[in-house]
Amino acid sequence: MKRNILFILFLLSFTVKTQLYCQLLNPKPLAVYKLGNEWIIIDEMGNKLYSTPHILDVEGYSEGLLAAYIRHRGEVYSAYFDDTGKIELATDSRKPYLFKNGRAFIVQAIDEAKKEYVWGCINRNGDFIIPMNYLGITEFSEGLAYIMNLEERGYVDTNGKFVFTLGKGFAAYGFREGLSPVSDANIGKFGFVDRTGKVVIGYEFDEVGFFSEGLAKAFRANSSGKGAFGYINKSGFFVIDNQFEEASNFKEGRAFVSVLDITGSFFIWSVIDSDGVFISEFKFRDFKDYSEGIAAIQDENNLWRYIDKTANFIDDNTYKFCGSFMNGKALVVTTDNKKMFINKLGKKIIEIPDAAEIIFDCRTNEKYKLLLK
Repeated sequence: MKRNILFILFLLSFTVKTQLYCQLLNPKPLAVYKLGNEWIIIDEMGNKLYSTPHILDVEGYSEGLLAAYIRHRGEVYSAYFDDTGKIELATDSRKPYLFKNGRAFIVQAIDEAKKEYVWGCINRNGDFIIPMNYLGITEFSEGLAYIMNLEERGYVDTNGKFVFTLGKGFAAYGFREGLSPVSDANIGKFGFVDRTGKVVIGYEFDEVGFFSEGLAKAFRANSSGKGAFGYINKSGFFVIDNQFEEASNFKEGRAFVSVLDITGSFFIWSVIDSDGVFISEFKFRDFKDYSEGIAAIQDENNLWRYIDKTANFIDDNTYKFCGSFMNGKALVVTTDNKKMFINKLGKKIIEIPDAAEIIFDCRTNEKYKLLLK
């Protein structure tokens, strides 16, 4: 693997003023947006940290590094920019996986048709922690990552050492609150294991989510014989009956659950609390999870609005798009295509140029393309 590719460093050009600003105040990126051929990175105050025409696309932000695709001499590389705009690491990975626990996976094609790939794992110096001989991975979560090839599969620690292995036909998906979903292809069911590999919830569900606030969504046939989602506790018992077409993770004591509309053509969503009590009717077309006591929903007119934890609208403002609030800020696109970050009073605090084609929120790692439409 090509790593620490020094010739890429000359690609970036930014002013001494910008460098000094970054070094003295150590601001963190808020968002990245594409304006023409240039990508511009701004901080929480809306100030430009740096800009570059050499980024092709952005994959995510984690542990102080912006993971991006760049091109040099006709080749595409995965590069990691620090908060001053310098490239800390560049590799020839097909995708710039995010750093988690100081580790990032890399992926490379092993055939000319680029249909077969292998994965490995590096540290921030570009040194291999896990060799390039695995066929599947999940990113690190709670210090562990799932990896597999034809001979072995299971969870490894940040040093690449297996903590526990899984048998043939089993696959895992990442830890949350000390438990990971595991599927058994031999019977087509899901259960959960702890960090030692012990099965703590048996393989009895058709589909599951991750645990959040002590609950996980799970799909199984109910008393009517119809499969549906409900919520289980860490003992594997349904504490909210399986009665929904789809369900989200709990955030701040609230979750969104859905049924089919009267025509049976799309989901409509409601809000429930952790006791399964309905906070709203089934009336929302789409949603974003609660954050800082506020959630974004799409109404029956396909416009976005913000609701509080009682599912009441916080104001009369409507938008073409709403992002989640973090640190008192949320990205919105107004009905007249103005792009901006607002505060909880709905007031503009940071403006994004109207012509921005792509906006990437570094806090949530969500990318919004072609917001002009």
